Amino acid sequence: MTRQNKTVRVPKAARGIFAEFKDDPDPEVRQRASNWSLAIGLQDVDHLSVSQFLIDMAKRNIRGEITQAEVARLIEEHHSMGRTQKGNVAQKDAKEAPV
Repeated sequence: MTRQNKTVRVPKAARGIFAEFKDDPDPEVRQRASNWSLAIGLQDVDHLSVSQFLIDMAKRNIRGEITQAEVARLIEEHHSMGRTQKGNVAQKDAKEAPV
């Protein structure tokens, strides 16, 4: 059985995010940009949006500044900080609530 290369269509909403990498001379940069566009496009299909933080981390990954594993770690740290900050605000609100 032969394997055929198939073109994967990236949803319109995700196409322009990484357009700056479309004509990069490095094929690995172009592939990483395509992979990120597809991943973000799949989120859009489910009517989910991604944060600017994720887009910034994706661009750093595409440029080769950080690895995929580093992106995952940074995103996890970012989300855990958000949960902590929300928890602190909720605790503060609970303490200040009238009895």
